[in-house]
Amino acid sequence: MYDFAKVTIQLKTRPTMVDVKTDSNEQKEKSPPGAKKKCFVACPIGAQGSPSRIHADWLLEEIIKPVFDNHFADFEVIRADKMRAPGMIDSQIINHLYDADLVIIDMSKLNVNVFYEMGIRHTVSKPTVHMFLDDTDLPFDVKPNRAIPFSVREPQSLRDARAELQAVVAETQVENFLIDNPVTKARAQLQVLKTATSAEVLLIEQAAEMERRLNALERHIGPIASAVGVVQPEQFYGYRTYGGGGYATPVLSTTGTLTFSQGITEHQFNIGHSAAQLALQEHLVGSGIGERTYQFTLRLPVAIDPYNYVLDRIGHYDDVVRIEVNGREISRR
Repeated sequence: MYDFAKVTIQLKTRPTMVDVKTDSNEQKEKSPPGAKKKCFVACPIGAQGSPSRIHADWLLEEIIKPVFDNHFADFEVIRADKMRAPGMIDSQIINHLYDADLVIIDMSKLNVNVFYEMGIRHTVSKPTVHMFLDDTDLPFDVKPNRAIPFSVREPQSLRDARAELQAVVAETQVENFLIDNPVTKARAQLQVLKTATSAEVLLIEQAAEMERRLNALERHIGPIASAVGVVQPEQFYGYRTYGGGGYATPVLSTTGTLTFSQGITEHQFNIGHSAAQLALQEHLVGSGIGERTYQFTLRLPVAIDPYNYVLDRIGHYDDVVRIEVNGREISRR
């Protein structure tokens, strides 16, 4: 992953993003004394028993609610399907997006309704927390938003997600918390430009051009690095960036073979229940089987050592008799 510093300009006599107010801020109503603050969760829900509902329940019941129950008891957590008040549900959702003290947006599964709701919330200029299932390939336009990845595969994943959510929510409760999203940024820039001098406009335009060039460089960094010998193209995949301009995040292409003491059945493989599939699921992008062998392809971030990763996931299985990674045999633990 290549990180580039954001270029910012602060004009001493001009309003900053903190100064920018929207109609919703100006018309904000005071809550009755003793009333709980509202946290609205916008997420893909789906029908009862559907994969979307199961996903939504994991997020709500095992990550969000424990955090608020234990650390933010002054909040009431609300999800659309849990609302009992009569009325049109779409109107209720929109009103919550406008009025809630905090909104959590789950961008998992790239649900169009959720993205619509996120756009509404961004216009309100109130605290918003973005989350996503860690294997979600987020669209280009929302990738700059700071977001919390989460997983429900392992107990530690849940603990990590809860800790991160607690820290982020606490940050949103700090006085004068800065609301920063594409809408507030665009509106702030417009307000500044309305009163900026010609010299200040020039500086703003130069900063914008520098940011554009840095973004373009980031999109092409994979192919550029390959060309100068930093990485070899046959060894790396990458996440495609907006416009197909290159690979923003180089990731190691790891292939390997596991030999088991007994055969893997076709049924086990097809339904994803072989031990190897389950253990390597996080980064598994391709696989195949033989009578006693399991061939796999992983897409690992460059910071992860492929040999240690496979050994940690598979090496403790008693039925594994041989492990080969990138053509090299490694010893079973």
